[in-house]
Amino acid sequence: MKDFQLDKIEKGFQWLQAEFEDIDTIQSVDMLIQKLNILNSTLAWAGEQMAIAKFNYNKAKSQAYINLEASNIANGQTKFSPLLAKDFVASSCSQKAYEFDLVERFCRTIVHIADNIRTAISALKEQLKLDMQAERSY
Repeated sequence: MKDFQLDKIEKGFQWLQAEFEDIDTIQSVDMLIQKLNILNSTLAWAGEQMAIAKFNYNKAKSQAYINLEASNIANGQTKFSPLLAKDFVASSCSQKAYEFDLVERFCRTIVHIADNIRTAISALKEQLKLDMQAERSY
């Protein structure tokens, strides 16, 4: 399995902001399609990263439950409250939860930007049709 690349995800947000901050000024359908293609390839990689992060998070949760159980047995306790278990696991897995949340938000951000680009492409195509109709009517 490939490694999770937290640094690339964190840098990815900076890249998205820099790469797409002036997207509303682009008036070229071809340029917007190129940007959309970049996003699509990035989304494929980010989706893979999200799967890895989810796997790592679930593995950490499982290990946290095992650790809690072992700790209770070592201390002579046989039961613990479900709330304690939930809080312990959440605390133990906070880094993995952060990683999963971050990559999930990265994927969602890419999808939203791609949707906006598709809307801009549609608007530009419609404007081109209207311009062509206006030229013919003269």
